[in-house]
Amino acid sequence: MTISQTKISRNLSYADLNVLCKVYAHSDSERVTASNATSLFSITSDELPHRVTRYQVGGEDNATYTSYLKLRELERVLSTPTDDLPDLPFGPTAVPNLETLIANLNDLGFTVTGHHIQRLESRFISDLDKFVANPTDYLATLDLPSRPSDTASIPALNNDNEYLPNQSRYTIYDQSGEPIIESIHPLLLGAVIGCLLLQADPQTIRQLLIWPNRKLFPADSDLDIRVTAYRISADYPITSRADCARMAKSQIPGGGRITQLFSPSAEPYTLYPEFGLTDCLSVIAEFTRKAPVDPTQTDDAKQLAQRLIDLASGQNLGINRMTRQLVDRGAAEDFTITDGRLTDVAIGFWREDSPHIPELSFDLIDQTTGQTVAYDILLRNLIEKLLRHIDLKKGDK
Repeated sequence: MTISQTKISRNLSYADLNVLCKVYAHSDSERVTASNATSLFSITSDELPHRVTRYQVGGEDNATYTSYLKLRELERVLSTPTDDLPDLPFGPTAVPNLETLIANLNDLGFTVTGHHIQRLESRFISDLDKFVANPTDYLATLDLPSRPSDTASIPALNNDNEYLPNQSRYTIYDQSGEPIIESIHPLLLGAVIGCLLLQADPQTIRQLLIWPNRKLFPADSDLDIRVTAYRISADYPITSRADCARMAKSQIPGGGRITQLFSPSAEPYTLYPEFGLTDCLSVIAEFTRKAPVDPTQTDDAKQLAQRLIDLASGQNLGINRMTRQLVDRGAAEDFTITDGRLTDVAIGFWREDSPHIPELSFDLIDQTTGQTVAYDILLRNLIEKLLRHIDLKKGDK
């Protein structure tokens, strides 16, 4: 396969596409085994001596057509006409066995619902002590929409609107109908369900997948909380990817319910995703505790790590892990071609206002051939991939 500057320009310009770039600092890679399973969830930001660049092909309106690729994979995409690249699936629709996962969860007595959200207004909480002492009274002073009548003049969303899957949230209920994990972001739904199927405690799931890692922040960091009011649709039962897509386009009446979600930040990092009031108060309590418990080292976290390692081993896969941190990003401005091969990409970097939170990254390795079968996947993707061929109804453990 050979490539030329002309071919790249033609394939990109014909479909009005661009190439985005991310540069990561990362640690050494290590194989996770039974002997060091406790490190599976541990994030460290002290030693990140390596640099790696990844590339993504995108289009207008934030459409994305590839995940972030190594240079050689980018060359393969750019060497062929790109006018018919399909959009990458997002969130639950990207989990091919979501129906099986939910069916297994239903058999355990859990149910899943979803609702569509529309952002209204945000405020910052300026006095954490008063907020923690009496959240209801404090939130009432922020002048945020709190009743359907407050937003009756805002046009209702309907099925003619563009599908915005990131404007959805999910809730999982236990056998008694009580919510055990609320306001789950679409990107996390598959992994949260997977962890429940692997018998992880809901609190462990929140701490490992949803809440910030307390160890990353200096003890004297100031915690900021932003609260955002959302208007939300009715709750929809979720049993499939099709349900997720229909729900995300559901109507939100002008007098729809109002909910408030909370997003914490602590210098130097801004943290996402948002979560509900109960979880927000728990995060504040954890953050301000003088001797916080390391959630990656609890017995339940260790058991979950071992189950994931066993799942990988049963599929003849090894797990390599590293800590990475986004340090720069931008857009491709030029491509260097040498002897018909793409050898470099000139990047116009964007200004980064603050550092990004470190995160875990994993590679899956075929233990027979040593070949990499998946690379640069996040924890949520690791859980989804290891559960891809698992059906508890057929006796898989």
